[in-house]
Amino acid sequence: MMNMERRGAGFVSGDLGRTLCLITGASRGLGWSLAVALAPRLKPGSHLVLVARSGESLRQLEARLLEGSPGRAGQLRLSRVEADLSGEEGLQRVLNAADCSRAPDPDRLLLINNAGEDTFHPLLFPSNSFPMQHKCGISFPS
Repeated sequence: MMNMERRGAGFVSGDLGRTLCLITGASRGLGWSLAVALAPRLKPGSHLVLVARSGESLRQLEARLLEGSPGRAGQLRLSRVEADLSGEEGLQRVLNAADCSRAPDPDRLLLINNAGEDTFHPLLFPSNSFPMQHKCGISFPS
């Protein structure tokens, strides 16, 4: 049985090792907040990939992250990906940005898939629009 106390303490203390961290929907709300919370916990050599449809919001987030810890600029690789994940082109942009071939293999992969529409409500939209609202899930091309 896994020792949950030990596992949880590693996260709280910031011991994430060298991580490839990919956050979709990073331009606002939960995605933005998680990026701000996780960036200082990533070890040198980590790669933080911020993904959203709004490039301007991603630039603002990047500035905030670098402003909050100026000494980390050379230690944390940060990539901004402006992409709509409902299409193959957007997914390919994310995969290209997350390519680990230019750096040592990460100790762990942290995927926070927060992308999606926030306007869906079953009483307001016809049932045939439901799949469109959930099309933003990550899938890997075969």
